[in-house]
Amino acid sequence: METAPFVWTRLLRSRDASAPVIHRAGSLTPYLAEMIVDDVRRGGPDVRLEVMVAAELEPAGVDLVRERLARLAGMNVVFTHRRQGHAGAMRPGAAA
Repeated sequence: METAPFVWTRLLRSRDASAPVIHRAGSLTPYLAEMIVDDVRRGGPDVRLEVMVAAELEPAGVDLVRERLARLAGMNVVFTHRRQGHAGAMRPGAAA
């Protein structure tokens, strides 16, 4: 059984700074992944999802995060990941 990587997420509206921000944190189980996907769907077309993982997370863990959030690939969402102060584009379902 795979160990679910710990993630911190923040969902923001790109055009409305006064809109509520949704934060989630926890082991990225299929249940948490489904909650995050639902948040994005309800957020509409102008949302930005930031996903942060632990600096020591192995590449296989990053791949698992991508896999669990792959349903976001077709949505109009800016999707980023951060590791120890480094930010880079991470498209759901994309290879490392």
